[in-house]
Amino acid sequence: MPLTPADVRNFTFSKPPAGRPGYHEDEVDDFLDLVEAELVRLLQDNAELRAQLAQLDEQLRTLSTETPADPGPPRPPGPVTTPVRPLITLQTVPDTEHDLRAARVLVLAQERADQLTEQAQVTAEQTLSQARTDSEQLLTNARNEAEDLIHQARTEAKTILQDARTTAQTLQQQSQNRAASLTEEATRQRTEILDALNQDKTLLEDTIDKLRAFELEYRTQLATYLHSLLHQLDGLETAPLAEQVHTPQDLVGSGLDKRGQTGQ
Repeated sequence: MPLTPADVRNFTFSKPPAGRPGYHEDEVDDFLDLVEAELVRLLQDNAELRAQLAQLDEQLRTLSTETPADPGPPRPPGPVTTPVRPLITLQTVPDTEHDLRAARVLVLAQERADQLTEQAQVTAEQTLSQARTDSEQLLTNARNEAEDLIHQARTEAKTILQDARTTAQTLQQQSQNRAASLTEEATRQRTEILDALNQDKTLLEDTIDKLRAFELEYRTQLATYLHSLLHQLDGLETAPLAEQVHTPQDLVGSGLDKRGQTGQ
């Protein structure tokens, strides 16, 4: 079945199976448009050649119809003049040469038409073959380009994923370092605070011990003073006791002096 421009124009390629690379539809459509235009031109040239061939055939039939018929049997001899025969000869020879020339022209035209038709067919076949080759090349290029794009996309995806993992690991390491630094700082501050509290505790305990010693001394002196007062009241050793016993003011002052020395 011969290929027509309508066949090229209306032909549609099926979609490739899922997961397999396809072809660029716009490039295929543009190429089919070129094939259609070239096929139309070749068919038009072929039609013109056929029309010329038909015209030459018509001219040949016309020339064959106009060829003089057979003159028939010879006439009986009669009186004829001398110039008659040359005149008939002059009229017959040109007609025969004209027919021969017309036949030759017709043969040449037929041969030329056959050559042009054969050349047109060869050109059409070559063009169609070239179109198929170019189409296959375009499809191969489209397939290779699609595979390259897929490979490039996968490579870029792997690179982005690796960068994301590296960034995540870096952020995680920074967070861990920051947490360790904060923990160390908190531990140091806690140690300093505990040391300060221990120092305050030691100072307070020392102060309490000093206050307790002062209280004990004060109680002892007070008891001694009261005991001496009791002896005074009883009249025992009045003069020597009076010299030894301190007044309450002296006792209190002595205790405060010792307290101040203890505080120092």
